[in-house]
Amino acid sequence: MTQVILPKLNQTGANEWADVQDNDVAIREVVNGGLDNDNLTGSAGITAANLAGEIPKSKLATDAKSAFTWYTPKATATEETRTNAAFGTLTTADEIKEIVVPENGQLLVGFSANVKSSVSAAGRVAIFVGSNQLKSISSSSGFVVQEASTSGTSFNLVSSATVGLISSSGGEAFPTTGVVLGEDDALAGWVTIHRLPAATYTISVRYKSSTGSVTAKERLTMAAVWGA
Repeated sequence: MTQVILPKLNQTGANEWADVQDNDVAIREVVNGGLDNDNLTGSAGITAANLAGEIPKSKLATDAKSAFTWYTPKATATEETRTNAAFGTLTTADEIKEIVVPENGQLLVGFSANVKSSVSAAGRVAIFVGSNQLKSISSSSGFVVQEASTSGTSFNLVSSATVGLISSSGGEAFPTTGVVLGEDDALAGWVTIHRLPAATYTISVRYKSSTGSVTAKERLTMAAVWGA
């Protein structure tokens, strides 16, 4: 702790200039960056409202940084169509860039949209981490690429789940008063992606149709990272 030393009060006569200067220097050092827990008292009643603006993470102690990072979601309401047998994004890409995953970090992805194909069951939707399609474990085939498929030619709800992306029939306009992420199923929720090398990633949701076209609307893509 940086202490403020007052001029000597027990000496006879006037304080020497050096005593006064030492005191001024001590005050300067505390004000210019020497404040710490020892300089503050709980009875001071300092609250967040007394702090102007947001404190950058770089100014916080390492152990005070949040292990959770939230990225701005990507929302696209308009209907867009893709005609291609290979995976790719729609005109307005469902993607979030510059996602920093630390060593042993976990990437969380949330998604929901209404999707249909012009030919029954021909459409596919998948999550990509960079240029790699997300994989899941199959009890019979080992690690396989994970994707959701359309059914019929009407809109289906495609959403994230613990297993990746899943699809259910009966796609409807999303309520504006709040709704559970995914269908009414124990699988519904966020996709948790682990075993990623520490790096900066772009996550995207891509579409393809083995024949005809695939169309999506009311799309919402979300991402977050767990890891210090």
